[in-house]
Amino acid sequence: MNIHYSAPDWVWDKLEEVYWSGKEFKYRMKFIKKHPYLFWQCIGFFILAVDCLYVWFNLENEQVSYAFIVLSAMLAFAIITLSPFVIKCRKKMKDPAEIEEAYRYKYIEEWYNIHIYGSAKGVAVIITMIVLFIGGTCVLTYFGLPFLAFLLFYVDVWIYCLWKNHVKRTFYKVPDGAKRCELIYVKDVAFLDLLDSQAALCYFSKPSDEMLDFLYNRFYSETLNQKRLLMNEHLKIYVVNGRVFNEKYGTSEYDLPMSDEECLLCILPDELNPEVMSCKEVALRDYEIGGGLFSEYVENCPELM
Repeated sequence: MNIHYSAPDWVWDKLEEVYWSGKEFKYRMKFIKKHPYLFWQCIGFFILAVDCLYVWFNLENEQVSYAFIVLSAMLAFAIITLSPFVIKCRKKMKDPAEIEEAYRYKYIEEWYNIHIYGSAKGVAVIITMIVLFIGGTCVLTYFGLPFLAFLLFYVDVWIYCLWKNHVKRTFYKVPDGAKRCELIYVKDVAFLDLLDSQAALCYFSKPSDEMLDFLYNRFYSETLNQKRLLMNEHLKIYVVNGRVFNEKYGTSEYDLPMSDEECLLCILPDELNPEVMSCKEVALRDYEIGGGLFSEYVENCPELM
């Protein structure tokens, strides 16, 4: 005999309430993800409106909290002025292209500090930004407008962008570096043995114009005793895509094959001047930007015979 149990009506009502509250929460979260700028702007203006109403209804009250008025106004203006910048930075941190660009700029900055003695200049820029922010805040406070001090943050960002562009212009001495790179797409699996035997330098990246510009100027800008690391005016780069690499070496030790979109940009040792820097030294220095020796990639991939 089958026995059917029926829950009380209040249980079903509670479950329905939880269900619809969950749907409403998901809708709200969906709105925040779709319109993050509008959401935080509304929050900022809401706090500012509450602050104005508090002041309006307490004009005759001598015990009104001046600190509450000022701090809430500063919080509102901070949310209104800084939220677009913070949201944009968070989006950049999740974008693989932006992450790759950040690693490249980190290398450019280190190169600038070594070759152009940029550490002192960078410290001077940081001190200027701090002094400008503190000085501007003091002036605004003197005139009774301390809540506008957050606008000075954009001035500091503008100064930092000028400094960043200056560092990039110093590094990118050849603006059309990508046009001076000769791309050779490897289709013959047997050619991979040559790359392995000669310990070719390779970078785990797609052959985008930004990456090609960076690689050309990276070798062009590296000098020692007035000798450049780059041997010729044009740089030969052998592009090995995931399909060709997996056909020869199979999957990695983690059973994660390279996808067809992923590439290795390979450079033979005869393209570089060994008197300036060897391929092994370049690979060690360029590790954070995806650099390495071709043999190192092969060691992690058991060959399928």
